[in-house]
Amino acid sequence: MVLLQACGPEPTPPATPDRAATVEVQYMQQTQAVIDAQVTLEANATEAAVERATSFAILAATQTEQQFIVNETATAEATARAEPMLELIQELYDDDYIQSTEGSYHQLDDFDESWAMLNYFDIWRTGFAPSDFIIRADVAWDSASDSANWFNSGCGFLYRLDRPENSFYLVFLTLDGYVNMQYWSPRAIRSLGFSYYGQLDLPSGNAEMVLVAQGSEMHVLINGKLVHTRIDTNVDKGELAYTLLSGTNAGFGTRCVFENVGLWELESD
Repeated sequence: MVLLQACGPEPTPPATPDRAATVEVQYMQQTQAVIDAQVTLEANATEAAVERATSFAILAATQTEQQFIVNETATAEATARAEPMLELIQELYDDDYIQSTEGSYHQLDDFDESWAMLNYFDIWRTGFAPSDFIIRADVAWDSASDSANWFNSGCGFLYRLDRPENSFYLVFLTLDGYVNMQYWSPRAIRSLGFSYYGQLDLPSGNAEMVLVAQGSEMHVLINGKLVHTRIDTNVDKGELAYTLLSGTNAGFGTRCVFENVGLWELESD
């Protein structure tokens, strides 16, 4: 038997891949994967950024609203505190105690101090040095003794303190019921008069005190009543301070509290 090889086309060997083309395809696939990943990251980052921006915007809006409420509240409170002073200024102008109502308002911090040196006074500066001004305060006092020197106990103001000359004015509401005004200088201590207001509550009590100083004219009102007026030209400007006069050295001595203190600096000519 004769075996014959079948005739037909010669088999074609499998194709050998083009290495450069394969590398390019892989590179393109990897590049696309990176791009897809970046797009995903950017989308996530953008979403997170939007969320953060939205949160910041909400927070900023909330803070702005809160600040507006705070500012509005502070303005309302400041206006409420200033209203009694504005009414007082108009009354003083109508009664010819001042020649003009023009000026600027300052709310002073409350003051609370005690002093226990018999028949001496001390001062605490306000930080203001007005020339012409009106100052009002709700004043309360207390004494550690039931038998203090009431004529030498009291609360008041030192004003127009001229540092180079070391001269100034003093005014007290003494606890024997008088308004006592003085002028001090290195050369002399001069009384500018006493005027009786009336009996005060002892050993503790309270009153509204108003001091007006414009030019050479000075007025003191207690609980809305004009008690003392004086004209003096020794000092025309200087520092303003609280002052406390103690008529006892027992315990805490004499205590003065000034609250709702308003200062109106009058415009000088």
